[in-house]
Amino acid sequence: MDARLLAGDADLFADFERQYDAACEQAGAASFILGKQAERTERHRRFGESAFLVEPNIKEGRGGQRDLQTLY
Repeated sequence: MDARLLAGDADLFADFERQYDAACEQAGAASFILGKQAERTERHRRFGESAFLVEPNIKEGRGGQRDLQTLY
């Protein structure tokens, strides 16, 4: 997630950033990664496990753009 102050109270925004960073550290990366893997598996199940079942879908297909974005 990305955030930046465009207008408003800079101190309030700085407080938001500190709280958000602390919440992310507390939640940990492992639960986020497991959740994303589960989402990917469900998408693959819905759209079929074989590339020959449907036309190629760069966004949703196995190994598609969404999977690459998830990895990054």
